[in-house]
Amino acid sequence: MKIKEGFDAASVGMTLSLGLLIPIEKMSGDSYHKVNLAQDFSKIWPDMVVVEAPRFFANATYLGKHRFEICQYVDSAYRKRVRGQLSASGIAILDQPPSTVTEAGTTDLRYDNENPLDNHHANAAYGKLVLEQMTAYAASR
Repeated sequence: MKIKEGFDAASVGMTLSLGLLIPIEKMSGDSYHKVNLAQDFSKIWPDMVVVEAPRFFANATYLGKHRFEICQYVDSAYRKRVRGQLSASGIAILDQPPSTVTEAGTTDLRYDNENPLDNHHANAAYGKLVLEQMTAYAASR
């Protein structure tokens, strides 16, 4: 199954389940309720902003051999779908600080959580950058 131009999951011996991609298209799972909540809040606070979550880390334990491109694709599709839903509701999005994103599209390992068992959360240095970004956004309003 080709999932994007230039990447063929079969060529690297991978099977990509439609069960993984269909929830992204239908906005099911955790994002569905979060987007709905943000949309509801935006009716009360029209100048609402959502902070983009950090991208995955290249050293995440769930990244096995030949899975990087699949994780990138799924992450990109998920972000695009969530951004589209938020933007359609007039909700602003603060992008992940550009200095924290590598050329490969992952979050720079300098911002990885200190806990080696935590594959998802960034560290305090990342939080500081996001807080500065939020403060600048609020000051500009």
